[in-house]
Amino acid sequence: MSWLDIIRMAIHNLRRRPFRTILNLLGIVLGTVMVLMTMAGSEGVKHALHSVLESSDFTRKVIARRTSKVSEEDLDQSRWKISQPMSAARRERMEESLKKFLLEEKRKTDGRYRQINQETLKQFGELHNVIEVVPQLRVNFKLSMGEFDQTIYGEGVSPKVSGLNERIVSGEMLTASDRNGILIHELMAYRMGCVTQQELDALVGTEVVCSFKTSGKPNQLASALTAIEGGDLQKLVSQNPLILGFIKQLGGNVDNLRSLTDEQKQLLRKSIGSFGESDSPQPPVVERRFKIKGVYHSIAEDNLFDLFSQLRFDSKRPVLFHYETATDLQVDVGGIKEFYSATLHVDRFAHVKQVEDDLGELGYDTFSARSMIERIDNRISRISRVIYVVALIILVVTGIAISNTLIISVMERTSEFGIMKSLGARDNQIVGLMFVEGALLGAVGAVLATLASLLIGMFGQSLVRDYVEGRVNEQVSGEMFMFSPWATLVALMVSVLLCAVASVIPAWRAARLDPIVAMRKN
Repeated sequence: MSWLDIIRMAIHNLRRRPFRTILNLLGIVLGTVMVLMTMAGSEGVKHALHSVLESSDFTRKVIARRTSKVSEEDLDQSRWKISQPMSAARRERMEESLKKFLLEEKRKTDGRYRQINQETLKQFGELHNVIEVVPQLRVNFKLSMGEFDQTIYGEGVSPKVSGLNERIVSGEMLTASDRNGILIHELMAYRMGCVTQQELDALVGTEVVCSFKTSGKPNQLASALTAIEGGDLQKLVSQNPLILGFIKQLGGNVDNLRSLTDEQKQLLRKSIGSFGESDSPQPPVVERRFKIKGVYHSIAEDNLFDLFSQLRFDSKRPVLFHYETATDLQVDVGGIKEFYSATLHVDRFAHVKQVEDDLGELGYDTFSARSMIERIDNRISRISRVIYVVALIILVVTGIAISNTLIISVMERTSEFGIMKSLGARDNQIVGLMFVEGALLGAVGAVLATLASLLIGMFGQSLVRDYVEGRVNEQVSGEMFMFSPWATLVALMVSVLLCAVASVIPAWRAARLDPIVAMRKN
């Protein structure tokens, strides 16, 4: 008996019991469809979210922060190791908390920081895949326009990668060469008395006066001392001239201050050397004129990018300058030459990790949306795994049902197997017949499941897309169900293999039949 004959017999046996065969196929189709739709849906949702996120400027930002040079290796391990009796879990928590506390305290007292300055910004800009570096800064000034005269603050924005174009409600975005233009928030415009769209349009092009306080030598000195000892020394120096006299008399005796580090002594010596006579402790004021180029609005609170609030440097700031203008104002006018952090704009989201690794090698801490996106992917994967387990359970139960069905089939066909064996059928041919019946059930069920999954995916695309767009408040492109050829093939092979394995016990029972005893049961 050839394998072709075995296949024909298996098909004939399945057709003889159509109701039983259909019930088995339903179980196979249900389990396989759940597996296929879970795989396609999870991949489709991930791809759709990535397409939205990766096309956004927010996810291509990497924030590099000023970091302390003090590390865990600088701590005395004996100071945070606990020997008192307590549970192992509590000891581990306490030691970790104590270590962090001691590390923070040492950083405060030591004061050694890896700073971010203009030279550092240039170094950041030379990193591969970085297209723009914008320092974090906050410029305080007084804005005057007609009767409006208030002290506010502004920040720098990059015209190339700001992502503000779609949020301009009047006027236009700053250009790369526009150093004398500003953007104002619509709330700021409302405070100026502009309510209607016509009033906003009339505001565009208006000239405003911005008054900035320069650093001033007393202010420089107070800032230096504040950095050394802490506290509001700027206010103290301005209110008590005796302290100013003491600082002048200090002169070359800086080296006698043993409690200060060498860096602190150098900073104090530089400040004293630059200190001169001043009749007034108040620093002078510099006035600059700017034109309002446009009015912008905030990102909607229900927007997907609300997740990345730490990256939204331009969300609700009253005034936005070109970042190079803002940098000049902070460095030249304000006298502050160092920055707490800088935002690096990367050309593609796929290169964010490499930029973070490069910054880590330079010794800087980083933050980006990559970790958030990874958490979203992990959450989707966890949900998918739960559905996988349910689908596999359904397939296993279906396999058990198929096994029971085939066992019953063996019992019903005992005499048939006896006749086959008496006519020369070997044990392996009997086993092969049962295997083919199980595999055929799995194959037909897998094909039907694939067709059903494709139909569900085709008609369910719009429904799932509408749901996802409603949740993220963004337009989503791409397929919601992505059927990977390899993943589909694996799911089909699992279905066929499971059904074939389910036929092992029935095949073993059929092969053990004694042909004489089997024929007597006819």
